[in-house]
This record gives sequence, C-alpha cells and structure tokens, in this order.
Amino acid sequence: MSLRSTPTETGTNAISVRSAAVFWLIGALVTVLLIGVWLALPALLVAFASTIVAAMLLAVAHPFEHYFGLRHTLALALSGIVLLMLPLLAVALIGPQLKDQLTQITQQLPEAIKAVEKTLGIDLSSIIKGATGSGASDAGGNGRSIISDAMSVGGILLSNLSTAGSFMLNALAGLLLMIFGGFYLASDPDRYRQGIVRLFPPHLQDKIDSALGNCGRALQRWLCAQAIAMTAVGAMAGLGAWALGLPAPLAIGVISGLLEFFPVIGPWLGAVPVLLLAFGQGPQVVLIAALMLLVIQQLEANVITPIAQESFAEIPPFLVLFGLVVFGLIFGLVGVLVAGPLTLVAYVLVNELYVRDALGQAIRVPGESRDESSEPTT
Repeated sequence: MSLRSTPTETGTNAISVRSAAVFWLIGALVTVLLIGVWLALPALLVAFASTIVAAMLLAVAHPFEHYFGLRHTLALALSGIVLLMLPLLAVALIGPQLKDQLTQITQQLPEAIKAVEKTLGIDLSSIIKGATGSGASDAGGNGRSIISDAMSVGGILLSNLSTAGSFMLNALAGLLLMIFGGFYLASDPDRYRQGIVRLFPPHLQDKIDSALGNCGRALQRWLCAQAIAMTAVGAMAGLGAWALGLPAPLAIGVISGLLEFFPVIGPWLGAVPVLLLAFGQGPQVVLIAALMLLVIQQLEANVITPIAQESFAEIPPFLVLFGLVVFGLIFGLVGVLVAGPLTLVAYVLVNELYVRDALGQAIRVPGESRDESSEPTT
C-alpha cells in the first residue's frame, strides 16, 4: 500500500484546513466584537441618553419652526434656552419654600416612623439589630460602641472621599457629554440617521430608515406625555396633601411629580412619604391618603396618560417592568433612569422590523401617524 497522498486528498485537506481557519477566525472576531460592545456599554448608554436630550430639544423646537417659521438652528437654540430656563425659573419661584418643606419632611419622618412602629406594634431598631447580629451591652459599652462606630464611619467616609469625588466628576462629565451630544444630534438628525442606515445592505435601508424615524417620533411623544403626566400627578398630589393637612404639600407634589417619570414603580415610590407622614395624623388620615393616591394613580393611568399620548400606542406595563429589571441589572441606577425610553425603542424596533416585516402582520407601530399604512412593507 502506498503512503503517498493523491492530489485529490491533498486538495481536500487544504480546503479543510482553510475552512477551519476561517471558522476560528470568524469566531475570534465575533468574540472580540461582543467583548468590545460589552466594554463600551457605558458609552453606548451615554449615546442613547444624548438621543433623549436631542428628542427633547427637537420637540420644543418644533413649535418655533412650525408656527413662527424660524430656521432650525435658531429654533434649536431657543429650545435649549427654554429647557435651561424652566428649572432655573422654578428654583427662583419655589426654591426657598421647597427647601424649607423638604427640611420639614426630613424632620418629621422620624416621628412618622415611630407612629408606624406604634400602630403596627414593631420595633424597627430591634429588627435592624437582630439582622446585623449586634447585641445589647451596658451603658459604658454603649458609650464606647458609639464612639468606635463614629470613628469607623468617619474613617469610611474619609477613605471613600476620593471615590465620591471621582464619581461626581464622572457624573458631571457624562452629563456634559449628554447635553453636547444631544445638541449635535438635534442640529442635523437626518445626517446621523442616514449614517446608521448606510451600515445595512441596500435592500434593508428603507426599512431601517423607517424604523429609526418611528423610534424618534415615538420617543418625542413619550417624553411629552411623561411631562404632562408628571405635572398633573404632582399638582394632584400636592393639592391632596394640602387638603388633608399633611406637612410640606409643595414638597410632596414635587417629589410625586418627579417620581412619575419612572413607569410602574414611580407612583409606588411617591406614595411612601405621603403614607409615612399620614401615619402621624391618625388612622383615618392614612386611609384617606391611601384612597387619594389610588384615585390619582387611576386617573393618571386611565385618563391623563391616554389623552396626553393621543395617537401613541402605549407600551404594555409588563414590558416596562421587565425593561426596568433588565436595564437596571445591566446598567445599574442609570439603566433604571432610561429604562422607559430604552424599552420604548426596543418595542418599536421589534414591531417594525420583526412583527410587521418578518411575520407580515398588519399593525400600527408606535411613532406612526394615524393616516400611515399599517400594512407590512415589501
């Protein structure tokens, strides 16, 4: 039997080696790409936050362009001034009173917690001690324990001072990047959208362009609806707290309105200080406050938000809650802050590119106007 390889066998072996090399090379490139995307997640999150800022700027600039006929650059500059002046005006008008009422809330919360303990028959300090495993000690031991605890807390604060400063600098840098990035995107949105579209094959570019346009319009409508809902909920919560005689009604309204930005969990978080302060007024006030919060929540979910959203198709609540969990686990607190817009964009893309185009189902995608066709594109 001859040990010499035939030409056919030699060619087959060469093809096999080449195929294996190409396979492993592609696998390595995909792995490097995934690692790069994972490492770049913070930068991608800042980029997405910039698109939110751009959507806000374009939404405010649109009336200046449509009703006053201003050029886009001038309307964009005016929108930036408006968005900057609104919080400054609010601080000038209600800043001192709001600060006093927030101080009043922080002073009255300990008494409210004591009222909760008395009403429910529990001792939160004992529960905390039991959870931490600390036991009782004598008076001298308590004194030494307090001193040592204070020293240890001071050491922790000093050791983490540089970390806190670094965190603040990073947060400020991220905020500046978001603002400037938002202005750049809003100055010429078509240019950046076309840049993304060109990354796809020609036969997909029209669908990608349509999907990105729907994402932008849906994001603008969602932000406008959230602003209206936040204002309405804050006003109702503040007036309700004032009618019940709760302390610091203005602060309660501001806190409730700001927390309304977070879908699903925002109303629950906003209800906590209201109910805690109501405990200090008696069980009847607690019951009335709970009913008031329930009425506000129902009005927001069934009347205010649907009217504000108009033609915008609302995201299913479960998807919003799922998005909060997923993006919170991936990005942390910042992910929770942008979970609503991120979930909205994902919802639009899935409906546009998969449900309509891939599955061929006729649906209306969020961001489309009522007169746009919901037929699948070909």
